Amino acid sequence: MRVALSLRLGLVGLVVVAGTAVAGPKKLPSTLEKAAGKAFVAAQEADAKGDLNLATKQYQRAIEIAPHPDAYFNLADVQVRAKNVASAIRSYEKYLELAPEAKDRAAVEKRIAELLAMKGTLEMKFDEPDGLVFANGVLLGKMRGNYPLRAGTYHIDVITPITYGSGTCEATALRSSTCLVVPAGDVLTYAFITAPEVIESHSRECLDLKITHRRVTFD
Repeated sequence: MRVALSLRLGLVGLVVVAGTAVAGPKKLPSTLEKAAGKAFVAAQEADAKGDLNLATKQYQRAIEIAPHPDAYFNLADVQVRAKNVASAIRSYEKYLELAPEAKDRAAVEKRIAELLAMKGTLEMKFDEPDGLVFANGVLLGKMRGNYPLRAGTYHIDVITPITYGSGTCEATALRSSTCLVVPAGDVLTYAFITAPEVIESHSRECLDLKITHRRVTFD
């Protein structure tokens, strides 16, 4: 939620999204060259009208003309409210890079940490409904479609009594993403050749459709 004050009057509001209050957006920098300043003001006006898409484009235009930390800060603010968390993190990081002595550095760093901790949802797509799902080698449980995960890239394995599949998927904060798991062969090939570090305990019982994986057993 954002407490909105008139940007054109140069007042400062508060941005509060699931945690830390970060001062912003910032007013038009006096040192910004004319063309960039025009785009900056257009972005402020679009934001005040609730047009986050146009505000994003105008801040990006201002940055292309003349990169300025305040433009990155305001862009991050807009991106958070548009639920484009990954881009917001990059914009906040760029703000700190361009303004290493910023007075609000600690608050922005805390905000970045909170954004990084936000979860997204991976929607698994695999032909075998009775598989066990692993993300980066950690058991998530039996195949059930959707899994909430912290934003990031994951190597996904799905193991069934006789087959396995794998895929690399991106979990995006506050969003649902499709994770396509591609069948990759029989489970014996997986257990003994492809990923022995994931199958920690295995035996020829695989031939009897039994696999023990971290105390989880197919019967």
